[in-house]
Amino acid sequence: MKRFYNKALLCLLMAATVTTVRAQETTTYDLVKAAEGSTLAPTYGETVTTGGADLQLISVADDDFDNRIAVGPSNRNNGTSNGFIFRTSGDWKGLWSQYNNRNISVLNLKAGDKVTLTISKGAETLQIVGGATVVSGQPITVSADGNLDFITTGGVYIEKIVIEPYVAVASETVTVGVIGSDNTYDLVQAAEGSTLAPTYGETVTTGGADLQLISVADDDFDNRFAVGPTNRNNGTNAGFIFRTAGDWKGLWSQYADRRFSILNLKKGNKVTLTISKGAETLKFVDGDIVVSGQEYTVEADGNLDFVTTDGVYIESVNIVEPSENIGAATLVSTHALDFTDVDDIQAYVAVTAEAGTVTFKQVKMVPAATPLYLTATEAVSVDVPVLDGEAETIESNLLKGSATNTTALTSTDETKYYVFGVKDGEAGFYPVSSESMLTSAAGKAYLQLTAEQAAAARRITIVFDDNQTTGIETIDHSPLNIVYDLQGRRVAEPRQGIYIKGGKKVIMK
Repeated sequence: MKRFYNKALLCLLMAATVTTVRAQETTTYDLVKAAEGSTLAPTYGETVTTGGADLQLISVADDDFDNRIAVGPSNRNNGTSNGFIFRTSGDWKGLWSQYNNRNISVLNLKAGDKVTLTISKGAETLQIVGGATVVSGQPITVSADGNLDFITTGGVYIEKIVIEPYVAVASETVTVGVIGSDNTYDLVQAAEGSTLAPTYGETVTTGGADLQLISVADDDFDNRFAVGPTNRNNGTNAGFIFRTAGDWKGLWSQYADRRFSILNLKKGNKVTLTISKGAETLKFVDGDIVVSGQEYTVEADGNLDFVTTDGVYIESVNIVEPSENIGAATLVSTHALDFTDVDDIQAYVAVTAEAGTVTFKQVKMVPAATPLYLTATEAVSVDVPVLDGEAETIESNLLKGSATNTTALTSTDETKYYVFGVKDGEAGFYPVSSESMLTSAAGKAYLQLTAEQAAAARRITIVFDDNQTTGIETIDHSPLNIVYDLQGRRVAEPRQGIYIKGGKKVIMK
């Protein structure tokens, strides 16, 4: 029983989430086929060409798997262990091939379908053709209509294949920055009688004392609250108790020198305590008396620690986490998106690069799987319409990335990679060294430049092509040092963010 409410969800930094309506039914193809003995050779049907090889549809007995699964190459489908065989004996079972360079494909998929393979042995020996190694049990999102093609690098047993069909969606929720939250935690807990002893969990040391996390029933309060000292959490009135009877209610302690802490706060969070009785008897450790209903701003990451000077009833705690304006994000979507009527977020592709400076150009309608750079004037989540069909292909985009798979990046003498992130509080594209490997997450974009384009830049300088409609083209751009915000207003003292200077968008540090 959750006893708090959320006014807004805390979003992942620079996240993009899909507003989907997905079919309830999934199709599961069980490839562990019972047969006399330990193996059963499939029956091979129609030949299909996919993934660079001629394969054949497989069936067994009266099961044709909906003509969705093909194996090959067809010249190796000879009914022996040279190709694929259904195997049922032992712990390793499923559609089995003991050799590398054998292909299996799942056919007739649609963009957005999710395909999950369960592999009983050899999970590290099956790869997507031209892509990453398949992880057993991990869904693979199909990026375009067609087939999903796999190839073996050794022996493998594929136990089952699950296809979760995609249903067209109206929009995708795209978020730039961190959207804050406003949580109120209700410490008045209903129970038989007038009091309820909390359940005590993990011990934490904070405010100069050992405290314990508190919970009640199935409510752990997000592990945000601890009381103590621990040697006084004995389930009696000597510690803290939830009290509901009468006008005085809440998390109650009737003694002095009892500790109460709010954990895992961030600088800038705002905290308000509502106290039903004893407001003058709770104070900050080494600080002032707490005022019921007064909003306190957290000055540094960490905990807020309180101590009682007498009995007190803490009725509720409100924690406000403000939005954080990162100003930019990257996105690679499985959908074709239409930014034409989206005002709060702008989408760009990288068109040219020279000496560590990359020029971005705004785009409106983008095909699925297009790597994008997004900007916004404040932390915001926007429902971007999904195109019914595909947009015109965008050529020569220096941004790369995958909507469905992670990508391992290591710079070389010829090719330099830059990944998007926040360093020392500043968002931007930062280099991947040749001595280490970084992973670009699925759905995120990175820059791929030549050594000449990068010019060993420690951080990419971003400019924007002004030969496009931006909604502020009527601004007088001379003299060149005049700065405007993205609404076209002149800014005398620009702070960190995105502005217009000299007719181009620039990032001020």
